[in-house]
Amino acid sequence: MTCGTRPATPAPESTPVEETLSSAPADVTPPQPAPRPRDAAREPTADGAFSLQLGSFRSLDNARALLARIETLGYEPVLESVVLGGQTYHRVLLRGLADRAAASRTGEALRAELGITYLIRQSD
Repeated sequence: MTCGTRPATPAPESTPVEETLSSAPADVTPPQPAPRPRDAAREPTADGAFSLQLGSFRSLDNARALLARIETLGYEPVLESVVLGGQTYHRVLLRGLADRAAASRTGEALRAELGITYLIRQSD
């Protein structure tokens, strides 16, 4: 009668693995993010009658910071400074949107991506 033990099987032979190391430095560059495609809603037109006001700040630095965040998403915002009640305000605008629907789509995309609110303005 056997006690339920199996006969020992020999361990597999290990095969040495040869590694080839080059003395030349590897040309490794980290992958770069693909450029974001520009869609029709992101394409202001020269004669677009609508714009988005994306922020209004008393601090020029704060306005520039928002402008930079929006630029990283592929948009081309502009700064506009106005004086109201003796105070200077710096507005971040995205101009040249073809119609209210394009302005709304763009505003909603920015709200989703950056969590900001917007105001649609129509040019005179």
